Amino acid sequence: MKIMRFIILLVAAGISSCTAIFLYACAGHAAKYDIHLHADTADNLRLSEKKRVMVYTKKETRNLILEMETAEKINKALSAYGYKPVENISDADYVLLFEYGIDTGKTASTTDSGFALNAFTGRFESKRSTSTEIEYTKHLLLRLFASENFSGSSKPLWTCKANIQDDSSNLRKTIDYLLVGAFENFGGNSGGEMVLTISSEDERLKRINKALP
Repeated sequence: MKIMRFIILLVAAGISSCTAIFLYACAGHAAKYDIHLHADTADNLRLSEKKRVMVYTKKETRNLILEMETAEKINKALSAYGYKPVENISDADYVLLFEYGIDTGKTASTTDSGFALNAFTGRFESKRSTSTEIEYTKHLLLRLFASENFSGSSKPLWTCKANIQDDSSNLRKTIDYLLVGAFENFGGNSGGEMVLTISSEDERLKRINKALP
């Protein structure tokens, strides 16, 4: 965890843990996430604002609450970017499907270097500390289809795969960041994998948590 690494370095330099935490808070460090994403679009897609989009939800999902929360956030993102969410496919120009998930995690070790004061010599000496944590990969997949003649065999007009790797197993919290990253390329082509860094203070996060008009 980035916060803990920062504190470890300060403690290694001879600063108490309480002071280290205080200094980190005073520095105003906001949480940041690196979103890895890949967006691809069909050649004939000409997505323009004010298009009507129906977000498809799976009622048979194991976590219906999270499913509906995510669908609501997607609708808010659509509104924020100038599209019109609709409830019925008969009223829609496009159908948007989404999937999300988290893996079981993998162990990762990190070694940090710093300095500690030797009480006997009065000199600062180099010090290394190793921390072990479990990293989880959370992912989001968005697929956009034409509503006309939509079926299970329809080919998507646009797809976007986004993922985050960190030490949090909180998928619900991370989905906001994945959505912001995906909608920065909504209907477009990323030209391969790209990385977006999104801060917890990003205004785009507030858009998908605002009440729908």
